[in-house]
Amino acid sequence: LKGMKMRFSQLQKPLSNSRKVQILKLRFQEAIEEFAELNPFRTEISDQARPFRGWLPTIVAQVVRLGAFFPGIDLSQVDSLSTVLTRPPNADGIILFPKISYLGKLWNVDDPYGKGYYIICTKLFELLIAADDLFRTDFFYEFKSGQIVDEDHVRICAEVKDNLIALENATKGDVLVMPINYTSMYVGWSPRAARWEAVHYDQLPLVVAQVAVILLIMPPNTLLGSYGIAIDCPGDEWYGFVSTSSQRTWLRCPYFRVSYSGRLTLTLSDKISNVPDENHVSAVGFLPPVSASKAA
Repeated sequence: LKGMKMRFSQLQKPLSNSRKVQILKLRFQEAIEEFAELNPFRTEISDQARPFRGWLPTIVAQVVRLGAFFPGIDLSQVDSLSTVLTRPPNADGIILFPKISYLGKLWNVDDPYGKGYYIICTKLFELLIAADDLFRTDFFYEFKSGQIVDEDHVRICAEVKDNLIALENATKGDVLVMPINYTSMYVGWSPRAARWEAVHYDQLPLVVAQVAVILLIMPPNTLLGSYGIAIDCPGDEWYGFVSTSSQRTWLRCPYFRVSYSGRLTLTLSDKISNVPDENHVSAVGFLPPVSASKAA
């Protein structure tokens, strides 16, 4: 009513007058359009998409695995952070993400959210490749072709970076404890449509470094049940060619594909951000309440 500039007492009499009802409808629609912001990319969704299967290891199992990959990581806050979390019904589970800031300190990376972000990604790729119990064939076309991923390849989207930094600064310890969905919520959405929706509805579009952690902590048999899945990283932008354009732009999105043909393989590639694909799903996290992120 405030948006329509009317009081409730003013609403009662016009309902008996058809002309005034029409005026009321117009005012109501104008108010809805003004206050309810619609996703400008809402048409970029495939109607042929079907959810993928997937699950995440228990928090205890993740603690063990992260401790093995990142000796000395501070996991002392995991219990208190996970206790105050509310898991949304559409979450695949809860995951422990090493903070980008922690990884920057671990590997002596300057500006880990900016110019040094590609180093964080590269270090995580190396961990994936070296993991004894993971697959290693055809891993990352950048490495195969000799093109090292650098700051001219990948970056965190500006609106995602601000939210990520704020969340990490407000959370004690070296990890974020976050419910996520990487199988169904944004399956068939274009990366930019999923990114807009997530940013506007208290979710965090996940970046390459975070999706790499998901793959790092998941047992291979779990991924085997999800082969064929392509996980978009809507929190990042990839620099490349768009359609037949001869110029490179940041209008692409990196993604990981899990495939199986005789053996399990994982590849990193990129796609145009405005194209929906029924075989792709954007990974997102659910932002915790302020009280949860500040839990002792």
